[in-house]
Amino acid sequence: MNDELLASIEREVLGWPGVSKEAGGGDPGQAGFWVPPATVYRFGRRRLGHVHHGDGGLADFSFPREVRDELIRSGRAIPHPAFPESRTSASY
Repeated sequence: MNDELLASIEREVLGWPGVSKEAGGGDPGQAGFWVPPATVYRFGRRRLGHVHHGDGGLADFSFPREVRDELIRSGRAIPHPAFPESRTSASY
């Protein structure tokens, strides 16, 4: 896990007005897949994404379609394995 990059992600996301974080994961998740412990970022009640803890480090976030497509096209993210049409995943 790259602690410096993780800290950078957290500073950026928590710098957005109205965004908060909470502990999450450690449960079966929405699609029945096991979700490892993670830090969840929210805007009000809306979940923006989360960063998994542990080996390898993975950040899963939702973006507007145009941004999502550019992140995937540029190789900076991949489609989320469980939600490929709406979310992205990226290693950190």
